[in-house]
Amino acid sequence: MLETGAKVKQALPDIQAMPGWRPKVSADVHPGESVAEQAKLRGNAKFTSTDDTYVSFEMLTFTSKQEAGAHLKDVFGEIDRKKRPRLEMPTIGNESQAYQPGGITVTMRVGTVVADVSVEGKAIDPKLLQEAAVMFAKRIQQVQSGDTVNASLYGN
Repeated sequence: MLETGAKVKQALPDIQAMPGWRPKVSADVHPGESVAEQAKLRGNAKFTSTDDTYVSFEMLTFTSKQEAGAHLKDVFGEIDRKKRPRLEMPTIGNESQAYQPGGITVTMRVGTVVADVSVEGKAIDPKLLQEAAVMFAKRIQQVQSGDTVNASLYGN
């Protein structure tokens, strides 16, 4: 479980994880209850490229995989209610869905964390979305496992 703000900040991508991108919002952590009743912490970060493409990372931490899974089920239900078109993408983390419009987004569960990665702006690229989501899932897993957090967009 990611129970501290410091661990959430470790999992969120930083400049080293996003080479060539500029931070728009650096790792920001808040209590999570305002988003989901069972959520402990909420973290987010956002990066921009020179061509005005944005990649956003958001995460909610939960005490258990079951709480995270229940929240994810609610999120997937909301996606279905809004009839958002799905994107074909392999499963990322323990379970995930990719969808559009308004940019493209992957919502996933990685252990006790529910996370979103979104790409918006001029160059909306599903490959970039997938690479960013895989990198974020790896960073979350690294923190949960107590490993060195070194996953980056174009490496590890």
